Amino acid sequence: MEAPVFEISRIESLAGLRLSGELDLCSSPGLSAALADIGRDDSIHIDLSELTFLDSAGMNEILSLAGSRSGRGRVALMNPSEPVRRALEIGGLDAHPAIEILLPASSMQSRFTVGAAYETATSEAAS
Repeated sequence: MEAPVFEISRIESLAGLRLSGELDLCSSPGLSAALADIGRDDSIHIDLSELTFLDSAGMNEILSLAGSRSGRGRVALMNPSEPVRRALEIGGLDAHPAIEILLPASSMQSRFTVGAAYETATSEAAS
């Protein structure tokens, strides 16, 4: 059986990394090493758009980074897929004061539309 692929690349325009593949117990040490090479003075951006899986070991690396910031900027998690975003919510990273989850505008719009439709349907049913 072939091991899942995990790749890390630098985001040249920002202080950050782009992750792809599966971030888990086996691959999280690679993220730790890559984060050690990132500048620590500003916010750090991590593009999760190509990340397909995230487990607690990966979340722990992100939490460790956020905890080490000490007011020197936030950790911005950009464009997580729906399963990865759900894992971040379950893990409580969406509520961490030093972590910001940035969703694409189209994703936020669709969530609002569904919520508004649900709210309208439940209001009409209650009448």
